[in-house]
Amino acid sequence: VVGAEGSKRIIDKTIDDLLKDPSVTRDKLKVSFASLTLGSGAVAAVLTHSSLSKSCHKLLGGAVRTASQHNGLCRIEADTYFYDLASYPNMSTDYTGILENGVVLAKETWKAFQRELGWNGTDIDKVFSHQVSTVHREVLFHALGLDESKGFSTVEYLGNIASCSLPISLAIGIEEGHVDAGDKVAMMAGGSGLCGIMLGLEW
Repeated sequence: VVGAEGSKRIIDKTIDDLLKDPSVTRDKLKVSFASLTLGSGAVAAVLTHSSLSKSCHKLLGGAVRTASQHNGLCRIEADTYFYDLASYPNMSTDYTGILENGVVLAKETWKAFQRELGWNGTDIDKVFSHQVSTVHREVLFHALGLDESKGFSTVEYLGNIASCSLPISLAIGIEEGHVDAGDKVAMMAGGSGLCGIMLGLEW
């Protein structure tokens, strides 16, 4: 499984638009701000059947939920940006709207995740989450009743690498010895759309 995120063109376009606009308002800056926090990265993981694995690590399952009525909270125009290198994207984000509605979706996903795996907050040893901001992480942990000391943060030095944030943070956490054998690990991510996914890993 491979994921990659490149933020340079979005950041360049955002800065260029703001510099060329003679009447930048607080509101325009606010919807552009999230674009300036993006990072770039790539990550890969190998998944295999337990009969072929040389490790004891197990992906146990999880839950996915969506709230597509909020699909307008974060938009990138134009869609050609993803395959046309001559196209420069324009991204606008209602950060407050995503945070407020994302927490509601996270609670719903968390309930489904607990039912699916039979885990609760005290069963979980480590939590790796999508790295949007420190505020986002604090709000998420508080809303789900999770101990923040079980989390692992990389947003301070990697920025928000979108779909790569969680797996890169997990890889760094493993390399730094944050995950021990037998740990129950919760992986939590949310995305524009809105969508939420939570997976359980037994290390």
